[in-house]
Amino acid sequence: MTVATPVVALWDGVNRRAHLAQGVAEFFPIEDLYHEYRNERRTNEAFRGFNPMMRAEGNIPKGAGAFTPRYVVLLEGFKLIPYDESLQLNQLGDMITDDPDTDATLYDISGLTTAKPIFIAPSEAETIQLNQGDIEYASFGNAVTLDAISGSDENKGNIEFPVKTAVRAIQIATGKGFDTINVIGNYTFSAGDDISGLDIAGQSMVKSTILVLPDALSNDCIFTNATLLGTLDGGSTIKNCFLTSLAYVNGFILDCILGDGTITLAGGVIARFVGCKSGTASEDAVPTIDFGGAGQELVVSDYVGLLKLQNKTGTDDVNVSMLAGSLTLDSSIINGDIVLTGSGELENNVTAPAYVVDRMQHSADTANLQRVIEMLRPHHTGTGKLIFWDPYGGDDSRPGDHITRAVKTFAEAHDHATNAGHDIIIAVPGAPSGPTISNEIVNIAKDYTFLRGPGRDFIIKSSTNASSPISINGNGVEVSGMIIEHTGSNAISPGIDVSGDFVLLENLFIENCNDSIVLHNCNNGIVHACDIGGNHGNGIQVSGTSQHTTLKSVIVGNNNGSGIVVMGTTAGTGIIGDTVLFSNTGYGLDIGSDANIIAVTGSVSIFGNAAGDVRNSSSTAYIEESEAPTAAEVAASVRNELGVEMAYLLDMARDQGLVINLPVTITPTGATVGTIVKTFVGNGNDTIVTRTA
Repeated sequence: MTVATPVVALWDGVNRRAHLAQGVAEFFPIEDLYHEYRNERRTNEAFRGFNPMMRAEGNIPKGAGAFTPRYVVLLEGFKLIPYDESLQLNQLGDMITDDPDTDATLYDISGLTTAKPIFIAPSEAETIQLNQGDIEYASFGNAVTLDAISGSDENKGNIEFPVKTAVRAIQIATGKGFDTINVIGNYTFSAGDDISGLDIAGQSMVKSTILVLPDALSNDCIFTNATLLGTLDGGSTIKNCFLTSLAYVNGFILDCILGDGTITLAGGVIARFVGCKSGTASEDAVPTIDFGGAGQELVVSDYVGLLKLQNKTGTDDVNVSMLAGSLTLDSSIINGDIVLTGSGELENNVTAPAYVVDRMQHSADTANLQRVIEMLRPHHTGTGKLIFWDPYGGDDSRPGDHITRAVKTFAEAHDHATNAGHDIIIAVPGAPSGPTISNEIVNIAKDYTFLRGPGRDFIIKSSTNASSPISINGNGVEVSGMIIEHTGSNAISPGIDVSGDFVLLENLFIENCNDSIVLHNCNNGIVHACDIGGNHGNGIQVSGTSQHTTLKSVIVGNNNGSGIVVMGTTAGTGIIGDTVLFSNTGYGLDIGSDANIIAVTGSVSIFGNAAGDVRNSSSTAYIEESEAPTAAEVAASVRNELGVEMAYLLDMARDQGLVINLPVTITPTGATVGTIVKTFVGNGNDTIVTRTA
């Protein structure tokens, strides 16, 4: 076995036991058990708090390159617990206890329920070590290991036997030509420690805290994988560290986290912070970079989070690029140019002649731009926050404030919206191929919440035919830019069920529902630029006490019911402009007897509906009809359609007193609904225009 495939499943420091792993049939006390023990003490700070569990002995020179066998001594009652199984365990080497006269037992089998055969094969052969120098050198891993808790300056300083002090580690590193000291746990470098030019590597930001006191020498060091604080001597490279209070810094600070503290620059040499971020949770705990009074060049690239700059009196240039976050420039900055780029918030308190070149994009600018754009809309202006909803790639643990941090469900997006906040929920087409489909039932209850999609590549498809894909009872709601449909062919509920006032439905494709849109007991609703077809009931139904509804530029066809139905005590319904009602099994337009003040105006085409194009049972409905064309309009139309040559022939026909019958097609299907008969009499002074159905 190895440390990567251990024989020990659990180290129990409290009870001084090691639980062997399941399936272990054999192990070597030195190569397996002792090496795993050393690795556990090196990597587990809590385990190092217990008295040593074992030690290795033997390996005594016998001459001519021969050594006595090594063996393990179990200390202070430490024992092994085999796994509770019948598999035989083979111990391939020697182990003893430190008090064999009192307790020579190596294994604790008191808790086993299965007979466990244990075979011990003692080492009988001496060890002959070849290429000893190369093997010993390789055991260091090109670094000296420093452990202030478990190390000893009598040790070699390799991974297995770390040293205790930096002085000894530096001596070994110098003698062997190493330039790295690996720090296990925490360490303080102080007077007498000259680590200049060395790489000081911790275990991690959590496991290792490295403190460099002012008396230690630390020029041109590289620090990695640690929490670092204290006073440096300049020329530093700091990577993947957590920085709090650190003085005399210049060089490169790469991919570090800045905590609540002040980093003071060294002066004279440029300092570069690249890819760093703040690690504070409170806006009152802001990481601070202090210029130390005199000038020093500073470059901060791709910073994320909170940052404060202060105490600059020199003229040296500063360049800060923010990915996101907030930058504060203190009033103690009194000189030099500071160039800002990227995106984030700025609190600028500098004192002249210090000058700030602000090229940052601020969230306030973005919000203002959003407001300007939205104010160009005639209604339903989204001036609140943006919430991104991606059913394919979203995650409800995210805030939903950016397309890369989209939520997964509409319910979560709706929870993020503020009632009457004019927030926009953006439906993200996140599927890599084909349309993005959401089977979630969408209920919009918050006022002035706007759900906007990208078009036909986003589908809301109800997973149950008994529930509407979208229900709206909030006021001022908008739904636009998507396909709405049911699963299967037995839908018994509307595609969109509206009971809120001032609702806008726009640029929607509604298919395979029962009634497509039902506006019931709601006022001032608008349905605009929607394509409604292939539904099992009516296209659009306005019912109940709905008032002042506008249906504009809608195409309603091929539905198993009427195109538009206006019923109940509705009032003020307007059907206007570029609307086409065709090929429905019911009526194109069906107006009930109680409906009041219904106006049909503009370019409205109604044709090919099975029950009839219009059934008007209301005495107050107004349906505007087009007048028959004038002679001049007919001539102009003919000239436009047939071109110059046909116009020439018409002029000749007029001179000869001929009668010409012209079929005129005025419907989308190309059906002829009438014949314009133009009669030229004599020299054309008398013109008769008639229209026949």
